[in-house]
Amino acid sequence: MYAADGFLCHISTKGIREMERHMFEKGDMVVCGNNGVCRIEKISKLDSIDSEVLYYIMQPVYEKSSTVYIPVEGHSTPIRNIMTKDEAMDFIKKIPTISEIELAGDRERESQYKACMEPAQAEGWVRIIRTLYRRNEERAAAGKKTINMDERYMKMAKNCLYGELAVSLGMKKDEVEAFIESILDKDEENA
Repeated sequence: MYAADGFLCHISTKGIREMERHMFEKGDMVVCGNNGVCRIEKISKLDSIDSEVLYYIMQPVYEKSSTVYIPVEGHSTPIRNIMTKDEAMDFIKKIPTISEIELAGDRERESQYKACMEPAQAEGWVRIIRTLYRRNEERAAAGKKTINMDERYMKMAKNCLYGELAVSLGMKKDEVEAFIESILDKDEENA
């Protein structure tokens, strides 16, 4: 379960009109659920839908042909600011301490993957990636193929993680995996 606090803050006191303060503004770079990193293009009402509802209108950074519409109030999609450069570097150094998912069984596997993806947090993405690397190695050693569902979740987790780290660190998405490995190798040598 993820915390949804901070999306919208209502401040009200007796005799004072309720004020609404939005956490995000036009131009903010955010992680929006499984859409990955998005730029908030505008916050406005939509003509074609309920005209009283404000929406975050977002452009996914890595899918320029898509647009994401999320109501400002009452949405269930997790939205958060992307990591800063320092937070991203600290996070990369923390990766070796992040545990794998303890898979309960084949039937529960997808719900466990979804539970890690749902809050749109980098730690959950790493848990999936670490788990599936090990699982795929074990399957290959046993002469078995990778399962489609595992491939799908591996791809989603990598896209979300590498996308956020690329934007935070100011690099290309396809350079992130090698960058992470180089940082972890340096830390291992210095240990």
